[in-house]
Amino acid sequence: MLSKSDSRRAKANISFSGNSVKVMAKYIESFEYIDPASDENDEVRITLHNVNYKWIRQMPNRKDKLTAKIVVSNWKKQGKKIFDCGTFCIDDFTHTGPELTTEIQGVSVPEGNAFRSTSRNKTWKKVTLNQIASGICAKYGMSLSYSGPAIKFTVIEQSNETDCSFIKKLCNDYALGIKVYKGKLVIYDKAVYEAKPAAVTIDAYKMQKWTYNETLIGTYTGAEIKYTTGKDDKEMTCKVGSGKRILFINEKVDSLADAQLKACGKVNTENEKAVTMSITMMGNPVIAAGITVKIKGLYKIDGKYFVDKVTHKIDAESAYTMDLELHKVQKRITP
Repeated sequence: MLSKSDSRRAKANISFSGNSVKVMAKYIESFEYIDPASDENDEVRITLHNVNYKWIRQMPNRKDKLTAKIVVSNWKKQGKKIFDCGTFCIDDFTHTGPELTTEIQGVSVPEGNAFRSTSRNKTWKKVTLNQIASGICAKYGMSLSYSGPAIKFTVIEQSNETDCSFIKKLCNDYALGIKVYKGKLVIYDKAVYEAKPAAVTIDAYKMQKWTYNETLIGTYTGAEIKYTTGKDDKEMTCKVGSGKRILFINEKVDSLADAQLKACGKVNTENEKAVTMSITMMGNPVIAAGITVKIKGLYKIDGKYFVDKVTHKIDAESAYTMDLELHKVQKRITP
């Protein structure tokens, strides 16, 4: 139990590695940490009060590294809890006057931005997705955490694509999650993460605002894809799932196993939008993208949901809120 003398507080701790400047909380007018489960880069957005031109005189440089942590005190119980948002490359800052504010943005991509800005052409032969990801990580000094299935390619073309878009596209094809966090490329099987127990229960009364959507548009009960086999490259058709809402995939793969994996992956990715929710609530540093939560108190809406994105927000008065984007966990189509 919290005593009356205890006060609930939240703040963001920010530091820049390029010139070892630490940002004192009193200068922060607003802080946002955007934490997607997959496909997008983690981002931070910070607005600072530029009193006496402090953040022009001590201005960080683009490509400097920024570290951010959310610190909450006496939030659920007495004591302090730290949520590590990670390390970011500063890619944008803006100074405005006469109100004297500085806005800084950072992204969780390797320094230099070649990972997401330089297009390349390469033919990958007799390689796994894990090996492709390892090769890309080595190029940018990133480590790799890979917990997906063994996906093999006889030949795969990277055609005028950045390394970032190429590896993301491959992961999307097979319903794998992908993100960069603290200098590490993380690739994981969404089905495995969806199967984990809910880490948090969110009761309806805790929601400041919520929206629920259920749709059949763009969702499927099965898929059909073509593949080639044999020395004469005979074309065959692979079907997964059943029913009338069939996704026809206009791509060729070179084995039945790969056809099944890709067909299931594309259907399952599309079906994530079948049942979705967005919620605004008081900040909870336990909730992160990639976990599952349990919704309670909304009757037929109740159930287990996967957290697709979290946006943490802290203002100058230490008010800490979060916006959640969720999809309902449903039975996945399997080979």
